[in-house]
This record gives sequence, structure tokens and C-alpha cells, in this order.
Amino acid sequence: MNSRGIRVPKTEAEEVRRELLARGVFNSECRPVTDGEEVLFPITGRQPDMPYHQDTYDFPERKRDPSYPEIVKIPAELMEFLPSSFDTIGDVGIVKIPGELKDYREEICRAIREANHLRAVAVDAGVEGEFRIRSVVPCSGDSNLETMHREFGIKLLLDPSKVYFSPRLAGERRRVAYLVRKGEKICDMFAGVGPFGIMIAKHSEPEVIHAFDINPVAVEYMKRNIEMNRLKDGVMVPHLEDSTTGMGKYGSSDRIIMNLPHTAHDFLDTAVKHIAEGGTIHYYEILETERLEERLEELNGLVGMRSVEYREIKTYSPIMRFYGFDVRF
Repeated sequence: MNSRGIRVPKTEAEEVRRELLARGVFNSECRPVTDGEEVLFPITGRQPDMPYHQDTYDFPERKRDPSYPEIVKIPAELMEFLPSSFDTIGDVGIVKIPGELKDYREEICRAIREANHLRAVAVDAGVEGEFRIRSVVPCSGDSNLETMHREFGIKLLLDPSKVYFSPRLAGERRRVAYLVRKGEKICDMFAGVGPFGIMIAKHSEPEVIHAFDINPVAVEYMKRNIEMNRLKDGVMVPHLEDSTTGMGKYGSSDRIIMNLPHTAHDFLDTAVKHIAEGGTIHYYEILETERLEERLEELNGLVGMRSVEYREIKTYSPIMRFYGFDVRF
């Protein structure tokens, strides 16, 4: 059967498979194919924003496992409101339930858990609080949400109800890691459990990564993840500190990461003060689509800025998108 597909190294295959399933773009009518040291995954017409070669391939058909909409038991007139995608973090699923389905959330979570062989599924009630953590409520399976998440050769221990983490940025983290030049000094202003820094340390050769966060739970997980991934001593330094006051202690940075998509804009001026000449700020923001041009104009007006490139990384709502901006100085 001909299908659109992506070509992935074997070492990254399981992480990519999970991400494709979570995004709802895995073509379950076909079977993946092993080709030497690579795996070909079939995808639907919607092409994921992932750094792999994509083409049309001939895949073997297969009798697929039923998807969760096929086993969920809700009134037929409500099927149109079922979420089309959900996040998978390790063996935990997290899904947003629309108001029309609030009375059936336990049944929806059960179906997601069983169809995707997950240990637990929780309901995402939105981002809140000083640490911008998702309000996550266990709904089906195990109530303990601590899990081991794997992506592109790194391992991350975390509890998504206690720390901010987005599995849908796996491809973006890998992309940034491969941009890093040997000997760079890097600052991750809102590091969480350390996914950007650990990815960079594993796949590139920076001099040092200063990783800041004000959430003590996140920083403790970060320390455990640094040790678990066996990073070179001193290459990644965790700081339980506000980056706006802490980063100035370590001089300018060749690369600054600003992954706090709801409020990163409030800290942009601080990042600009600490970026080295020739450096890059990776800035992430959730924006209404109609405000994109306004933000591009602002970024192009930053003092010392040389160029700006942007990507739409994922959909956040019908009128909002998660954008990534590379601002070069």
C-alpha cells in the first residue's frame, strides 16, 4: 500500500512512533518497514514537523489494532467532539476533554489507555500557577503519574502534574541540539526537568549549559536526569534561581533558550542583554495567528538583531499556534 512515510534511525524509532501516535498522524493501515539501520514509518497526509526525510513508500498492509474512537462508548451524536490527539509522556497519556464530553471523561480516558497500552491517562485542565504547570488529574489506570520519558537517545524522569513538560517539542529539541557549535556557552532560562540542555549535551559539544528554573521539584528532577544520562561533569549546571537575575553572573551566552510559551515575552529584554555577538535566542510563544506579523516586526526591531526565522510547531487552539523563533544577533 502506498503511503506517505518518514525515514528514522533505528535508535530513535520507538520515540518517534510514540510521537506520531500522540499527534494522530501514524497511518495504522500500514506496517512500519525496517531498512538496514533505519525504520520507515507510514504517516497520514498531515506531515509532522520532524527533522526526517519524507517520501512516498510502498508499505505492507496490516490488520491494525482498533483506535480509541473505535472502542469508546459514548452517544453517537457526541463522537464529533472526541479529541483527535493527546500527549504521551512515557507510559502516561494526557488529554484535553471538551466541555461537551465532561460526563464521559472516565470512559474516554479508559479507551485511550487500553487502545494505546498506557499505564495511566490523565485529564489536562489547563496551565496555571507561578510555575506554569498543567493541572493534570488522573482519570484511568494508575494514579501515580511519575514516568520515564525517552526521546532521541535521552531519558527524562518527571511527573507532568508537578513540572512543565511538552513531549511535542522533541523534534525541536533535537533540531536545536544539532545547531550547537563546539564550545558554545548556553543558557536555558526556563529549563524545567532539563530536556533542552540534556539533548544538547548528548548530541553536541558545548562548553557549558546553565539551566535555570524556579520550580524546586523541576530542578530536583533535572539533577536526577543529568546523572541518569551520564553527562560529562560540569557540562550542564542546574540552578534553582530566577534566570533574570542569575544569568548575569556567568557572562554572555552564545545561545539562549526561552521555552516559556505563555509568558516568555516578558523576559525578552533580559535575554537580549545577555546574548553574545553572533549568538542566537530560541524564543517560543503561543500566539493568535493574526498577531504573528506584529511579533515578527517587534523581533526584527531588537537592538543588534541580524535575522529572524520562525516555525509553526503545533496547534494550540483553533485561533492560536505554538511558534518557535530563531533570533540571530
